[in-house]
Amino acid sequence: MTPVLPVTLPILADETVTSFTSRLAAENGSPCVTDFCRDIGLDWNGIINGKSDALAALARFSGMALDTLQANSIQLVKQGNYLVRSQEVNRALLCRTRVRVCPECIEGDLRDRGRYGSARRASWQLNTIRNCEYHGIPLVELPREKYSADSYDFCVLVDRHIDFVRSQGIPNAPRTNSRLERYIVGRLNNVRKYRWLDHRPLYVVARTCEMLGVLLLFGKAVKVSECSEHQLWEAGEVGFDALTKGPNGLIDSLQNFRRADEDGGSSFGADLGPFYRWLTVVSGQPAYAPVADIVSRYVFENYPVQKGGEILGRTCKERLLYPRDLAGRHLRLKPHIFELALRELEFGSTNAETGKLEFPRYIASHDLPRIKSEAKNLVLECRAREILRVTERMFHGLVRERLITPQGRLSEQQSAVFREGDYRTPGRSSNGKLGG
Repeated sequence: MTPVLPVTLPILADETVTSFTSRLAAENGSPCVTDFCRDIGLDWNGIINGKSDALAALARFSGMALDTLQANSIQLVKQGNYLVRSQEVNRALLCRTRVRVCPECIEGDLRDRGRYGSARRASWQLNTIRNCEYHGIPLVELPREKYSADSYDFCVLVDRHIDFVRSQGIPNAPRTNSRLERYIVGRLNNVRKYRWLDHRPLYVVARTCEMLGVLLLFGKAVKVSECSEHQLWEAGEVGFDALTKGPNGLIDSLQNFRRADEDGGSSFGADLGPFYRWLTVVSGQPAYAPVADIVSRYVFENYPVQKGGEILGRTCKERLLYPRDLAGRHLRLKPHIFELALRELEFGSTNAETGKLEFPRYIASHDLPRIKSEAKNLVLECRAREILRVTERMFHGLVRERLITPQGRLSEQQSAVFREGDYRTPGRSSNGKLGG
């Protein structure tokens, strides 16, 4: 394509179209890109939002291929959502008027292409990218402009703030790019590696990794709003490591935060802290549905949610767990019989420190029938004597002779408990008296 402008230049492989247009304007002697576009009839707002007709006009003036400009544009596809190099991002992930640069990249641009040769890389416009993909050093945020439109005139903006950029210095020991940052840059270049993550929009991956990482790294009491940029960078790394394992990695991570106390009730909100609070905000968005589905299912399977209860907009179709005390009341069992039934069925485990038998906080619904069946066969000594129609003295004699074996005692002070099959002995006559 033959260019119309007297001075043309190529767009860089990872440069945004707005940055290219800014350099084009400067090389053709225009003081600002807005005036440049107005003077030659280009739709600057259309270029900013990646509109096809605006890019086609830019292609005619610059001589660049239209498909190249489209590939390097940031396209507004629907309110609040954009495409960056074919990857869907939302407004929260995309920083358009917040301009960040790599000081070392900028110095290289100015050496290679002169005063107005600085180019804005696409990855610098994604909030989750906090380090330069080439040099591994933290990106530097430029001072905010009075008018947001001026933030897109990139090479002029850098020229205005070059002393500020240089004052930030270049770290002697750059930090390594996080795996999440490398993954995002890979997605921008159409590299796929992790199946479950690869099927999610890029903004869902980025934010889910960060929010899960905040929980895993800083605990359930932390507030995301109080996390620094560096802490979010660290959190993204931890969350990404978990989510590379797909849904199982997410579930395994959440399992670590189940409370071990015995205060009863549904505590998933407290257990999952900032991650769950964030999900309550975004779970209604279709893109986050796979994450919300996994977490709601995890809650249904690990906390006592009532049938019909809603978690993240998902309805509990069947109650799967009961708090232990509520399970006993649901079965209409006396507490001591319910506890002994749990003991007989080996629901308890011995605390290594105290040596005491401890029972699980929750009882699964599918275990209730066998608990009830076990409880039906258990009676206290007084009831066993009534069934056998013998005196207390005679009953104790049967126990001493091991004709009847107690199943256990609820405590040292309480009566022994017996199983029905143990006290219906063969020596009992048809009239209820013991045979000789």
